[in-house]
Amino acid sequence: FLVQQETRNWDDKSKRTVLLRKKETTADYRYFPEPDIPPIFIDEETFAEIKAEVPELPHQKRTRYQEELKLSEKDALQLSDSPFVASYFESVLEICGDAKLSSNWILGDFMKELNSRKMAIEECALSAENFAELMLLIRENKISGKIAKSVLPEILLENLDPRKYVEEQGLLLITDGVEIQRMIDKILGDNTQKVQDFRAGKSKLFGFFQGALMKESSGLVDPVISSRMLRHSLESSSAL
Repeated sequence: FLVQQETRNWDDKSKRTVLLRKKETTADYRYFPEPDIPPIFIDEETFAEIKAEVPELPHQKRTRYQEELKLSEKDALQLSDSPFVASYFESVLEICGDAKLSSNWILGDFMKELNSRKMAIEECALSAENFAELMLLIRENKISGKIAKSVLPEILLENLDPRKYVEEQGLLLITDGVEIQRMIDKILGDNTQKVQDFRAGKSKLFGFFQGALMKESSGLVDPVISSRMLRHSLESSSAL
């Protein structure tokens, strides 16, 4: 390859540079060959080696995030815009395995916490490994998203292990059926009239019982399991 002296422009639509003008043919450039530097020729093998060493460029990451990870164009653009954010995201994804969850949390609550502290992601003490552990706790249904939001600022500055933190603070979701049923029985026993009203057709009261159950458990009861058990108890004529 002969390296040509030319001016090129970036075309974002086609993701490539396009020729605008050749410098040596434009008099205004006052172009003339450098007598002490011979023409540079690059053979195919050297060109291929150099090309292979070039890291993945932002527009390539953006395309990969959209096509392979199925992220939105907006999310892919934000993640690929900074090499530090992209690197953090990919490290989290490697452990967590959920691109959408990782993307939502990094671009949402995580960036919000960093911005409030006027801190760049590369300055943050929280490692990608510990952030990924927080994502895994959500995926494993060990904590709710609401609890995760409260945990994040607590582990952010000192790079605390989120799994150890939620265990020490007693923040793990209650999934034990016996314990959940005990709380449901107490709530239904304390609100017998509302139970009768629900069974008489006032289905909107289900929200009241859900709220009471969350209050009874300090927001730690598993919402999916508890909702199913609560509805079963309310619709069962023998429950009270």
